[in-house]
Amino acid sequence: MFQFLKNYRPTIILAILFLTGVIFILTFFPQGFVPLDQRGIFWRFAYEPTLNLEGRTLEYPVGAWLYFKSVTFPADLLQNFFETPWGAYHFCFSLRIAIFYLATWILTLAGLKFTTVKKQILLGTIFILLFIFANPFLVLSTFDMVPTCIAFLSLFLFQKNKYLASAILLAIATTIKWFPAVLLPIFLIYLLQNKKQLFSYFFSYTATIVFIILIGSFSVPFAIQQDGLSYHTNRGIHNESLYGNVFDIIATKDIHYSTIFNYGSFNIEGTWTNIILPLIFPILILGLLFVYYKSYKNKKNIAYYSLIAILIFILLNKVLSPQFIFWLIPFIIYNIFNNNNTDQKLNKRQIISLGVFAIILLLGPTVPFYMQESLIHFGWEAISFLTLRNILLIFLLFL
Repeated sequence: MFQFLKNYRPTIILAILFLTGVIFILTFFPQGFVPLDQRGIFWRFAYEPTLNLEGRTLEYPVGAWLYFKSVTFPADLLQNFFETPWGAYHFCFSLRIAIFYLATWILTLAGLKFTTVKKQILLGTIFILLFIFANPFLVLSTFDMVPTCIAFLSLFLFQKNKYLASAILLAIATTIKWFPAVLLPIFLIYLLQNKKQLFSYFFSYTATIVFIILIGSFSVPFAIQQDGLSYHTNRGIHNESLYGNVFDIIATKDIHYSTIFNYGSFNIEGTWTNIILPLIFPILILGLLFVYYKSYKNKKNIAYYSLIAILIFILLNKVLSPQFIFWLIPFIIYNIFNNNNTDQKLNKRQIISLGVFAIILLLGPTVPFYMQESLIHFGWEAISFLTLRNILLIFLLFL
């Protein structure tokens, strides 16, 4: 134990500094600087999963509700230390997100086998800086790091041939947010090509999802769970998505476009949006199928194609909220260092990749939180920032 603490002293020190900083933020800036703090919504849904907040029902898979509910237990114990009923919930919610972020950092460290002092300091510094660039208040007030951490752990275990644990964890991640499901075909293709536990993996994945849905149904009726899926099906073209970005530019010259708020986001409507909208899902599927085809041809690079699948899912989706970019954090870092696991300094390609991703994280919340009024009215200032972010996201495909 003492030797372990000695070997990983740099990581332990950086982790303590990170958590200390988070606790400082939560203590002295409990409301944060994010205009839309969703923790209040999560708190309401945790106690009342059938709630309808001005047309907004529980829009996430049932695993997300189970997570929201789990936060109430430590929050109830700490309630007397806070002035408001939701104060304890907000604190526990955000502190747990910080722990998941830290766990993702540790998993990346283990996956890359970074044991030297230099490598540990480098990786820890990168994770802390990306946390700052991403806007700590946004990271801590959303729950995207939970499925991200679990999905990354599933990949980590898959590469260790721990297929049963990997399947169960991937299923859990999928029931919290749907995006980890895009990794399943990549894993199944690998198992098929190597004649390994294909059917048992798929069965374990499916059975776990069914089990979680059944457990959740005791508090969240099937009708509410189904509404969560139809909620996203009925959404329009988000004005921050790649498609929305194109229409934003067109709208600067065409008066037949407008921005409306429904289904939890600002969506753009106009001459061509109703024509393009039905095509978005097929385009997304085709994009993912191309990734799966490439992974079939290059079966050894599971981690890389996992990253590309998530990136394609983000880029070709009709909704692109800034917190979606957090899904990429461990996958980006792992792939940047996985092919160059030496004691040398960062090479030019790694520096460019990290720099581009840091800028993307910095730009992520800039438009929706601080320039949304400009974007709603198709102002060039907001459109320029949004376009730069989306171009850089596309650029990640080629790094």
